[in-house]
Amino acid sequence: CVTEEDMSQIEKGGIVRSISGRDAGRLYFVLQTQSDRVLIADGQLRRLEKPKQKNVKHLEFVSDGRSTRVYAKIMEGARLENAELRKALNLFSTEEVL
Repeated sequence: CVTEEDMSQIEKGGIVRSISGRDAGRLYFVLQTQSDRVLIADGQLRRLEKPKQKNVKHLEFVSDGRSTRVYAKIMEGARLENAELRKALNLFSTEEVL
C-alpha cells in the first residue's frame, strides 16, 4: 500500500521501486514528473530512449538519489547514458541488501 507521504517524496532524480505490474520489484530513476504520473527508466528494460510512464500510486519511494552522479545529470538536463543508470541502480540495490 502506497502512502501519501511516499507519493509526495517521489521527485525528479529520485530512485523508486515498482510495486505493481510486470516490473514489480525493479528499481528506477525518475526522469520527469507530471502530476500523478512519472517517466522512469533503469537503463536496461526501460532505456532512456523509451522511458516508462507510470502512475505514482504504483511506485514506492526508495531514495532521493542525491548521492548519485545520475541525479545531478538529470537535474541539469545533461547527456546521460543507459550504462550510468544501470551502474548507479546496481550499486544502490547492492547497498540496500547489506
